Amino acid sequence: MKNSKVFKFSTALLLGISIIGTFSGCSSKEPKGEAVNVRVGYFPNITHSQPLVGRDQGTFQKAIGSSRLETI
Repeated sequence: MKNSKVFKFSTALLLGISIIGTFSGCSSKEPKGEAVNVRVGYFPNITHSQPLVGRDQGTFQKAIGSSRLETI
């Protein structure tokens, strides 16, 4: 009997935290249009090929728009 109460409470608590976490990332505010610097850090070797390809093909710049891309 006690275990079922603990299970129900734990389930409800985790569900509540999940819902709060999901909706806390939602925002109706529009960006103000200010350009910002976006830094992408990576190791320039074969194990970090995604940033190399994204930088060379320009997909990062397309995704961030008018903001300035810095690779370090």
